[in-house]
Amino acid sequence: MASKLIDIPNHQLDSLLNEYIKKSDKITIIVSFVFESGLNLIFKSLKEFSPKHNLRIITSNYLKSTEPKALRKLLELQAMGAKVLLFDSLGSKQNFHIKSYCFANSSDLFLKSIVGSSNLSFGAFKGSFEFNVETEDEAFAEDLDRRVVEILSHSATLELSEGLIEEYECLYEENNNVFLSSEKSDSVDDGDTEFESPDLFDSAEPIEVIPYKEPNVVQKDALEILDSDRKLGIKKGLVVMATGLGKTILAALDVQSFNPKRILFVAHRQEILAQSINAFKLFMPNKSYGLYQGGSRPTECEFLFAMIQTLGKKDHLSNFEKDHFDYIVVDEFHHVGARGYRGLVEYFEPKFFLGLTATPSRNDNIDILQYCGNNLLYKKDLIDGIKLDLLSLFDYRGINDKHVDYARISWRGKRFDEEDLTRNLNTMKRAEYVFENWMKYKQTRTLGFCASIKHSDFMAEYFSKKGVKAVSVHSKSSVNRDDALKQLKIREIDILFSVDLFNEGIDLPAVDTIMMLRPTESKIIFLQQFGRGLRKATGKKLVRVIDFIGNHKTFLEKPAALFDFELNASSMKEFVEKYNTRKLDLPKGCSVFYDPEAIEFFEDYSRKRQDFVQLYKEYREDKGERPSASQFYQFIGKLSNVRAGYNSWYKFIDAMQDLDELEAECVGLYTEFFLYLEKTSMTKCFKMVVLAVWIENTMKAIPIDELCKKSFEYLRGTTNLWNETASEFKKDTLSDEEFASWKRYWSSNPLDALTAKGRETAYFKLNEDEFSLSLEIPEKSKPAFKKLVKELVDYRFVSYKIRFDLSYVEVGDIEQPFHTQIHKAFVKTDVPKLFKFSGAAASPGVYKMFGHARPPEVPHQFIYITLIKSDMEKDHRYNDYFKSDIHFHWQSRNTTTQSSDPGLDIINHENIKKDIHLFVRKVKQVEGRTLPFTYCGKIKFLDVSGNGPINVNFELETPLSERLKQEFLRV
Repeated sequence: MASKLIDIPNHQLDSLLNEYIKKSDKITIIVSFVFESGLNLIFKSLKEFSPKHNLRIITSNYLKSTEPKALRKLLELQAMGAKVLLFDSLGSKQNFHIKSYCFANSSDLFLKSIVGSSNLSFGAFKGSFEFNVETEDEAFAEDLDRRVVEILSHSATLELSEGLIEEYECLYEENNNVFLSSEKSDSVDDGDTEFESPDLFDSAEPIEVIPYKEPNVVQKDALEILDSDRKLGIKKGLVVMATGLGKTILAALDVQSFNPKRILFVAHRQEILAQSINAFKLFMPNKSYGLYQGGSRPTECEFLFAMIQTLGKKDHLSNFEKDHFDYIVVDEFHHVGARGYRGLVEYFEPKFFLGLTATPSRNDNIDILQYCGNNLLYKKDLIDGIKLDLLSLFDYRGINDKHVDYARISWRGKRFDEEDLTRNLNTMKRAEYVFENWMKYKQTRTLGFCASIKHSDFMAEYFSKKGVKAVSVHSKSSVNRDDALKQLKIREIDILFSVDLFNEGIDLPAVDTIMMLRPTESKIIFLQQFGRGLRKATGKKLVRVIDFIGNHKTFLEKPAALFDFELNASSMKEFVEKYNTRKLDLPKGCSVFYDPEAIEFFEDYSRKRQDFVQLYKEYREDKGERPSASQFYQFIGKLSNVRAGYNSWYKFIDAMQDLDELEAECVGLYTEFFLYLEKTSMTKCFKMVVLAVWIENTMKAIPIDELCKKSFEYLRGTTNLWNETASEFKKDTLSDEEFASWKRYWSSNPLDALTAKGRETAYFKLNEDEFSLSLEIPEKSKPAFKKLVKELVDYRFVSYKIRFDLSYVEVGDIEQPFHTQIHKAFVKTDVPKLFKFSGAAASPGVYKMFGHARPPEVPHQFIYITLIKSDMEKDHRYNDYFKSDIHFHWQSRNTTTQSSDPGLDIINHENIKKDIHLFVRKVKQVEGRTLPFTYCGKIKFLDVSGNGPINVNFELETPLSERLKQEFLRV
């Protein structure tokens, strides 16, 4: 038979496929879409098919139509040995229309190829009008197989993994899946069972009780800052706290303090929700709790905990009013770049919004901060946690991974090809090398992170043959994860190998050895895995981290993550110099050692001189997408360098062929307008505030009163831009008279600057008391136009250097008694004159050198603080900061301990009758002018933590004035 037509619904394709699967020993299925209802029709046959390594299935994320739950079902086949791949149509911008089914059995001379219009769906198999051609032609089958090999080697073809599904799941919008809507009408509705595990409230397994005594020092600080910032009008923000410092408890305590009627807690893993529900019930047991996931969709409970994979979809969001929740918490907030998160964050309008994450990197946080009002409210990384004695000490060993040449392993867009990577890692020579280093450095309980399921199983088998009690745990392992953890805890096993099961949401305090046997393409993953061993436990002195460093750029991210620097040649050079001279900022008792070959690899990178085009291309290759203007500015170079060669940012992007058709059309039509946004002069941030409000108004004409009101609210809701607001408007609310004055102020600048002709081209206009765009934008181009405008406005905010309003600085009078000069400003050398000192206590040198001055022979000591210690944009609260108008946190020099003379003078100041006086300035210099220090009066010691340096909390005898609260708390 040459060929025949299989037309649906006159034929039932699933019956034919089931028959052919049973006859075959080699199967290849390539389809654009896979729906669970269709997969169920042939799934039993596919599970029974043997040999599994001869089963190849390729599907795609084209048009975002494949169901995530169908992909998870395919993972079951992959775990059994099948080769399952996903063509990244969205990332590669390459359409994927293939529908083909190929079956063969060489021993029986059986050969069938079916090519046509049927995807793997219920409708395409049974009910829709479909045409498919079946052929037994060998030449056709050979040609088809050659084309399959080309697809397999395509850079956009990725091995299916849980991580890949999670990324896609956040983009997937079930209600917009037009193919799925017809599928559901034809198939049996199994319900929305996105997760097969039981409901957390009905689970037979008890949820582990979270131990809790009192808030730790970090939680206390963060709680006070959150409360203080809310009083200043801040309605949203991000808290960064390293794994083990208690983000979830912090959120529960803050919710308890806020006392909302309804809250929403969002996460992307059930384990996180389980622990979070438990934590909240610990403090607020009498609230009604609900879990929103899969088929469970409560809407009226007081405290709702939701899986983002469900609630992040538009049809689920519409079940709630925008202001339904008073307080919203989004955990693991570094995932917010995914569309599901963005939709949720942009939809709801709570009274307060809190993002939580453990990653400190600005590289990861720069884009997520925009969803928190650009307010990074509090930050404590793992180094801070160790210094505060809240996390375990560590001994880090960077081992040269000498038996793997990572430069020769296939790179697939954002990650290594999993199969190729596993093949290179699963060698006896490398396993023996790993075992030798483990034996040399291990302690009692080890968690080993592997690259894949096959790698994890291989390592467990190798260690077991060496007589080590080892277990491999992953999504398809026969060993239950919780059972394995219990066995590790009681030392029934020595080492637990896993893939990514323990990155987030699981506490493993008993683990005292971490072994990293894989590259990590993300700083976030590295820090999460590093942090698995930092929980303190009885009898645990430190965690030993054994990390294998290979010859690939992904390994450069590891020191950058651990020591919180942005990865570029100059910062790497600085890191290597500090390492070689033993000047790394390490907590006392911690150590870091790299093999010489690893340091040589770092040094080679630090010597590279790369032009911005090359760096741009590397960024695009690593991330799978082009950098935004903000990302380019932060991590590659200045846009002025781009303009020198390409005239504008978007002309450069166009030259890199990274604009879609509508974007390119907009850039061609409105080149000068985009260049204006990119270059327009800014003496203050106000122009961009206006444009941000206008963008939020969907770029429609907006009444001047509304624009002025929303601009004031925008500024008031930020921790830093507020600093540029004129002093007379730094208030929580404006009266009618004050608003009229604000409207005049805002109309003169920035509205006049944006609409005035002459000095600048007027791309905006004021017409009938409305602010609007002068350009006419075709309807089809508006989404692309808005996206391009917003990118440049975001860039201008990121690149902008704040010019602080200094009107709060009121110069004091040294002739008056010091206690009458509180909140007045003085230069350091005038302080002894203010206090009427003479002799050695009056020497200027006593006050010039250090932040803590202890002049001899007088009952006084002084602390001098510069709140913002960098001329770069502020990205978190520094080690010296006001927590409220009466509480201040100070960190000493590294040489000060609790038992040293300076430390004892601070701690015992009341007993030894040596008053402590606080002098503060916001920044060191503004426009070349060195600022004086504002005298904040006497401060009283409250408590101390850490050693070398010490961290001290003080109480101010005189609270900050309302004006100074607006200045010193907003840094």
